[in-house]
Amino acid sequence: MTSSLDEKLYNLTKQIKQVNYLIKPIQALSLISTVEKILEDRRVIEGENVVKKLAVYIKNMKNEYCKVYFCDILLIESQGNYSTIITKNQKYTLKESLKSFAKNLDERFIQCHQKYVINTDHIKTITKDIIQIAEYGIPLGRTYKNLILLTPSRQENQLLVRG
Repeated sequence: MTSSLDEKLYNLTKQIKQVNYLIKPIQALSLISTVEKILEDRRVIEGENVVKKLAVYIKNMKNEYCKVYFCDILLIESQGNYSTIITKNQKYTLKESLKSFAKNLDERFIQCHQKYVINTDHIKTITKDIIQIAEYGIPLGRTYKNLILLTPSRQENQLLVRG
């Protein structure tokens, strides 16, 4: 914010990545516009940071660690002390129990059966005892049924099942 109309000062401030350049006396609409831009930029930056953080590295068959984003995970299947992470394009098996691996996940992941944790963002349909995620029909255990049916959808901001 400045009372100066000097072009050199204006060009200098551009180098410090300012949000906007306000000249006194400040006009109300200019101030509102600048504040809105700051808030929008902050949301974008925070959103990018969240996306970057919401991932896990999983070793593939070539002994390479692959970054797998939570949003790409459809479901995780337990096979005793092993877990299979199923994404849209690939499956990864790691030597870690489902219970242990699920501790690293966020609120969109819910256990729906003794052997399965699902990403609720990918639920297509729910019947009496099956949850459809992509081409996978996942059993819905009695113990977990109420938890699944009453979980709010993050994308739609409404209940998954009504009526």
